[in-house]
Amino acid sequence: MTETTLSNAHTFIPLSAADRAVWQAKHHLSYLVLGPPGIGKTGRFSKGAEERGYGFLHIDAPVTDPYDIGMLAPDVEAQVAREWPSARYKALGERKHLVLIDEITKASPPTLNALHGALYGYPRRIGHIELHPETIVVCTGNLNMDGVGDQLKAHTDNRVVNLYVRPTFEDFWEYGLTAPNCIGTSGFHS
Repeated sequence: MTETTLSNAHTFIPLSAADRAVWQAKHHLSYLVLGPPGIGKTGRFSKGAEERGYGFLHIDAPVTDPYDIGMLAPDVEAQVAREWPSARYKALGERKHLVLIDEITKASPPTLNALHGALYGYPRRIGHIELHPETIVVCTGNLNMDGVGDQLKAHTDNRVVNLYVRPTFEDFWEYGLTAPNCIGTSGFHS
């Protein structure tokens, strides 16, 4: 089902259609999947990476500090200050990943600026680590009309493909049956 509706000047597509679009499109693009809270955006892309043999890196943007990405520290031997990337990101250049920047719309400005290199440019990078050419970058967030304070500044929003989603019954049913902590699934047993 590919039903779309127009609401607040945005065309909404099913979450499953956004998932297909991300996996079928060009790797050099970055995506921002915007939808209501709790519909399975994060879970869907995590599961998709596993099914397709991609590494998966989850960056929880609201609680990520720029120093988690890389840290400026002295290199005594070279007598310079150098950025030392987090060991967490070193594998990104070695194989293809799906990098999920979760809740990017709630990130602090310094963290958002530190992640900009992953969203656009060639080669894309996190800190000084170049992303593998086949890496896919997906960001998630809630709609600003949901009243949870989510909105990206234009210089960030212009660097991603916006996909406005809402779950269909089928999307929600699939998510409810596979998510262990989903509200309302306690009555379902396999």
